[in-house]
Amino acid sequence: MAMDSRPGSATTVAFSTGPTSIPADATRLAFLRATLASAIERGIRHFDLSESPSPEAALAVTRLAAGAHWPALTLFVTGRRDPSLANGAVPGPHMVRLRGVGDVAEASPPGARSEEGVRFPDLEGAERFASLEVQQGAGWISFPGSLIEARRVAGLVASLTKLGGRVLVTNPHADGRLGGPGEGLSSTATAGAPTPLASLERAYAPVLRLGFLTSGGRRTLPQAAVAFVLALPAIPSVRFADVRQLVEFGDPSRLLPIVPAEMARLLGPP
Repeated sequence: MAMDSRPGSATTVAFSTGPTSIPADATRLAFLRATLASAIERGIRHFDLSESPSPEAALAVTRLAAGAHWPALTLFVTGRRDPSLANGAVPGPHMVRLRGVGDVAEASPPGARSEEGVRFPDLEGAERFASLEVQQGAGWISFPGSLIEARRVAGLVASLTKLGGRVLVTNPHADGRLGGPGEGLSSTATAGAPTPLASLERAYAPVLRLGFLTSGGRRTLPQAAVAFVLALPAIPSVRFADVRQLVEFGDPSRLLPIVPAEMARLLGPP
């Protein structure tokens, strides 16, 4: 099954550059560009640059990696404008501009293929205000969510799509707690004193309860996290660290779908 690259497709995975700065080191930058290019070669056409603290650099490296595919991409950005899109002088990608909560939406330049949305930094804020934003005209809502908050995420996506909104669910691997790319571009781990066992048990209890999704080696938890978001339906924004992760959970055709019995268990009482 080929990936559907249409904006709003529920069979699409978005490549997120994550919340860390684009590397200035030439070797690391080349590695990131190669990973982005590999994603494009594998059919990924959606790129989430909205978490990046250096949006111009993220846009530039994505454009270099895209090459001739640049006009076919859909980019989620934070209101920064690419001058090449002005007046349609150069064919550009489809842009989804995600403003912050409370920010005023910007007018799109003539000739640009652009949409507006709202980016929520946390699930709680999205639960409180995202429906109102869609009712007031936002076409897209972005918020972080994962299997760990399955009932809340599914309920919010259902309410937003019912209102006509489209949803980008960021960080579905919960900063690596589901064995996703926490060690890669999004790594926030620091060396320190060993964590007490009781603290680890409390922290990972929600993860251990998800073991039924991996029984028999059917899939990994990262694969289940992506499949869950696709099933809602929404677009998962995934922080891929390397080509190995692109192969593992970047291609929806390689993911075992969440079946109704599994979804019922995820959304049922704890």
